[in-house]
Amino acid sequence: MNMLKEKFGFKKKEYSFNKMIMKKIFLGFLIFSQIYVPIFGETKFKTKNEADNFLSKYCIDLISFTKEVVKNQKIAAEEKDWKEFYELGGLIQGASQIYSNFCK
Repeated sequence: MNMLKEKFGFKKKEYSFNKMIMKKIFLGFLIFSQIYVPIFGETKFKTKNEADNFLSKYCIDLISFTKEVVKNQKIAAEEKDWKEFYELGGLIQGASQIYSNFCK
C-alpha cells in the first residue's frame, strides 16, 4: 500500500473509490455504445465527413478509457490484488470488443 502512496500519491482506499468510478463510467459507456450509437447510426449525417468525425471522436474516447483502465490494472498487479486485476481485464476485453466493432 505504501508503494501506491509513494508512486501515485494516493492510498488504497482512494484507489478503490477510483475503481468504482471507472466501473460506473465503463458501464455507462457500454450502455451508450449499445443503445445510442445505433440511433445515431440511423440518423442521416449530411456528409461522410460528419460521420467519420463522430466515429473518430467516439473511438478516441474509447481508447482513452482503455488506457486509464490499463493503468489501474497495473496498479492492481503491483498490489497483488488479482481479483481486481482480472475484473479490470474484463473491462479491457469489453472495450476492445466495442473498438473492434466500431473503430476498425
